[in-house]
Amino acid sequence: MSNIELKKRLDQLIEEINHHRTQLHVYDRSEISEAALDSLKRELRDIEAAHPEWIRPDSPSQRVAGTPLPGFKKVRLSRRMMSLEDIFNTDELRSWVSRVTKLHGEPINDFYCELKMDGLAASLIYRNGLLQQVITRGDGQVGEDVTMNARTIEAIPLALGKDAPAELEVRGEIYLDRREFARINQEQAAAGQPTYANPRNLAAGTMRQLDAQVTAKRKLKFFAYDLVEMTGGVPSMHQTKHELMRRWGVPVEPNSTHLTTTAEIESFLNRWEKRRQKLPYQTDGAVITVNSTDLFDKLGVVGKAPRGAVAFKFPAEQATTVVQAIQLQVGRTGAITPVAELTPVVVAGTTVSRVTLHNADQIERLDLRVGDTVVIQKAGDIIPEVLSVLTRLRPAGAKPFVWPESLHGSPLVRAAGEVAYRLADTDNKLVVWRRLQHFVSRGALDVDGLGPERLKILLDNGLIEDEADLFTLRAEQLSDLDGWGEVSARNVVGAIKAARQTTPERWLLSLGLRHIGAETAKLLIPVLRESGQLNDGASLLEALTALTPERLDNIPGIGPIVAHSLLTELTRADVRQRLTRLADVNFILTSEKNHARGDKLAGQTFVLTGTLPNLTREAATALIEEQGGKTTDSVSRRTSYVVAGDEAGSKLTKAQQLGVTVINEEQLLNLISHGQ
Repeated sequence: MSNIELKKRLDQLIEEINHHRTQLHVYDRSEISEAALDSLKRELRDIEAAHPEWIRPDSPSQRVAGTPLPGFKKVRLSRRMMSLEDIFNTDELRSWVSRVTKLHGEPINDFYCELKMDGLAASLIYRNGLLQQVITRGDGQVGEDVTMNARTIEAIPLALGKDAPAELEVRGEIYLDRREFARINQEQAAAGQPTYANPRNLAAGTMRQLDAQVTAKRKLKFFAYDLVEMTGGVPSMHQTKHELMRRWGVPVEPNSTHLTTTAEIESFLNRWEKRRQKLPYQTDGAVITVNSTDLFDKLGVVGKAPRGAVAFKFPAEQATTVVQAIQLQVGRTGAITPVAELTPVVVAGTTVSRVTLHNADQIERLDLRVGDTVVIQKAGDIIPEVLSVLTRLRPAGAKPFVWPESLHGSPLVRAAGEVAYRLADTDNKLVVWRRLQHFVSRGALDVDGLGPERLKILLDNGLIEDEADLFTLRAEQLSDLDGWGEVSARNVVGAIKAARQTTPERWLLSLGLRHIGAETAKLLIPVLRESGQLNDGASLLEALTALTPERLDNIPGIGPIVAHSLLTELTRADVRQRLTRLADVNFILTSEKNHARGDKLAGQTFVLTGTLPNLTREAATALIEEQGGKTTDSVSRRTSYVVAGDEAGSKLTKAQQLGVTVINEEQLLNLISHGQ
């Protein structure tokens, strides 16, 4: 990127960040997440670091965010409420320690670490042991008097312990914990009202309610993080401040700790990065402070941030990056999946350079174009997805994406009512290759030694044309191929032969029919067994092709889309031909052992959503199945229970709309233990 383009990017970033900062800090509205905003700020900071001559006085890096809203009395803070420099990895942590050590002139082995709350910063002023005033951060110098609202928060003491000094000022964070946030959103959904995006914005909005009774209904909490003024002077150690505040009845984050080395700090950060989801409240990082108050003051301030403390941000679940290209991938059914090629960016601890765009409707909904700056997030810290496009950063001349008329030698078609484009030629070699990969994959027939490259060699050499051909291969046909030998050829042929004995669920999944994943296959097999014993592939296919809409409609977890797709698929001539050839292969189907240890949940269907306090989704599923229950991915009127954890999404909303019983982890464990 040339200097002219880089300077233009800097100007755009300043305008974009200022827009979002105003939305967040003045109006308590978030168009993008705080993590995504951090990503934009980081890009701006990197450009300014490389070109300090470009730094503008109105740059977000030169000021603390926010101006007071009208409607509350404006109050000047006794001392400026500063922001902290953000760091994002252990290298930056070591650099900070090195800088403060150099400024101090001798090694520092005295630090205090505390988890950083995701809430609303406030200053609490006490006189003669009684709460006098609570002021929000505002712009860092002038905040808003929210004392009446703050008095409704039980975590904020109205009176301190008897040995508290005559005057003191405590600073901390007003926040909403996960459980209360979920409760409020459940009430919103039940009333047909829109739900709130995140606890931080809801806490801030609650504190700005003109009616304190509204605030009182929402159980806000408070953690103190600093003691900035007190009669007789503040303690000489930051750790002592926490101990005194706790002693006087002011809550502090309970996992805060004194540490002496960089290695100990890194261990603290690593531990809480992994464990933070189990906390009852949200944290996006930790604050590391030099413990000595005198040294903290001696180190001074650079810009708007003290040198003696930094905020370590845990890997973001959202970030911003730029779309470099849009590629089209072909799946096993011929469906085309658009994939965005991105400027690599770290999200939730891993580098993301590609993200699926799902289908044509998604591209159109986002109005996504090559060159766009996008907000990406990881769903469940696993699957990256594009959340939104920052159109104000769009480069001039960026054009809407146009789908080609053909791909890989086949016309593209899009059936009425479907969101996906597909190759019209389902016998296209690329489609066959993708289908074969699925057929032998670990979740399906699990044929060892037959990966994508070897399958391609078999196709290119004309040794196979479809799945059934795999079972006709002989070792002598393979041993002379590039990358093969006699031993590997015998092993692969042996693995293919062994794959003829499998479970009905795996065999059904291996067929690669549309919408038939592992969970749906598990749901279908009991119904197919009603037609008789599923001892071989031919009997399963006979039962499968005899399915009717009425039978599918009575299966919990099988929705109308899946049912229609499956029945339509089974009428296609090419699918019928492929399945007939597979029926001639001597498949032996044997049921896996039933691991159920009880029947307390027999006949009941569960849907899991959100993050449970203690159980992983896999562990909860195993417990349910051990007692004869079933889990599905979709909520319907036949669902027995929805088990909802923190940050439950649309499944919870649908359960409430359908009147399905919603339970938490504790209630699930009671069902498993007592059957009620």
